[in-house]
Amino acid sequence: LRGRYTMSRPHITFERLEQAAESFQLAVELDPGFALAYAEAAIVHGRMFSLRHDTSDQRRQAAEAAVGKALKLAPNSPRAHLALAYHHLWIDEDHDAALTQLAIAQRGLPNSVDVLSATAAILETQGRWQEALVKLERAFELSPRDASLPTMIAHVHWVQRQYPEAVAASDRAIALAPDGLWPYLYKFFAIWSWRGAGPASRSVLETIPDQDDDWTRWSWFQQDLQEGNYGLALDRLASMNHDWIRLKTFERPKPWLEAQLFELMGEPGRATQAWQEACRLLEADIRSKPDNPRLHSSLGIGYAALGREQEAVREGNRATHLLPLSEHAFYGLPYVVDLAHIYTLVGDSDAAVDQLEFLLSTPSWISVPLLRSDPRWDPLRADPRFQQMMERFAPVELPPRQASFEPAGKRQGYSGLKMTYRSLSYGC
Repeated sequence: LRGRYTMSRPHITFERLEQAAESFQLAVELDPGFALAYAEAAIVHGRMFSLRHDTSDQRRQAAEAAVGKALKLAPNSPRAHLALAYHHLWIDEDHDAALTQLAIAQRGLPNSVDVLSATAAILETQGRWQEALVKLERAFELSPRDASLPTMIAHVHWVQRQYPEAVAASDRAIALAPDGLWPYLYKFFAIWSWRGAGPASRSVLETIPDQDDDWTRWSWFQQDLQEGNYGLALDRLASMNHDWIRLKTFERPKPWLEAQLFELMGEPGRATQAWQEACRLLEADIRSKPDNPRLHSSLGIGYAALGREQEAVREGNRATHLLPLSEHAFYGLPYVVDLAHIYTLVGDSDAAVDQLEFLLSTPSWISVPLLRSDPRWDPLRADPRFQQMMERFAPVELPPRQASFEPAGKRQGYSGLKMTYRSLSYGC
């Protein structure tokens, strides 16, 4: 129960994954015939593998052993087949096999929120965002008090640039779980992509109940950086009690972040020293985690800032090959963004604009307002192709889709948000 509770928290962290794995391991040690605990353990191991937190043979073998044991003990268990579906998705990267197992699980669990959420996860991986949204909305109808579901709905709307809907879903999640973290963060991300960094996005950050989290630290860093509050951003970094920000989308050592600020503050000497230290830390980490795209991507930016152009492009491309968009339509995005940053730093404007044009023409968090407020792209602003791209993809403001939440007693679930779906025009 402790392991399942940990895994049910909105937007799982690496620390929570480790905690859940320990709980499920203890459960099967206490009861070696506990098929459900083996199934849950397999899901945790697979999740760690899929996020490149641990891609070792030992982790793969642990996942295979756990799902195999679950199916041996309970071959007809829907949750064992759900675990096998996740195994196919996250480790075998076989989406069709995963969907086949989910169909088996659904026969035994016809109204399972877990099966619907798992199906949505596969559809998101494939970039089938609208289909994923349908599954999540159905799940929320079945479990209207589960704040994680409107949180995931907000994520899908945000990536599709449906910003008013993302904000509305985030507010629904906040109403259900005001002490949660991710409903506030998705609201921040949606406003950030919609309007760029400014008072509106800052006001959301200020409402987050618990600020002691790497995602919140990163969000504050970006808010301060994009608003030009460099001294305040440095103070926040100095107050961190550890030397890295490690997230599912990137890993940056503290000197890497400091180097960005020193450059913007016009202190090239301090920036160079910080970039050198950041590269040293990243190189050391890569030796033990050679298949971690987050590290290669961050190192590529460091090399580019130091003028090591060929090595920079090599590392950036390495990251995009380790986790390409063809494998994950969301978690492959950060490395395309970083590759655009690398090309910008090495002075290859055409290659940088190529990457940004792609990001603007596909579901992602990159938007024209965000590009305007982010100083990473300052070297491109005089480039005619960049200017034309910004004009072509500039959002056309449309009236918000009609949205009304009815009282919970009158209508259950996210279906209470009445919308007419209409694609925003981004010149695609």
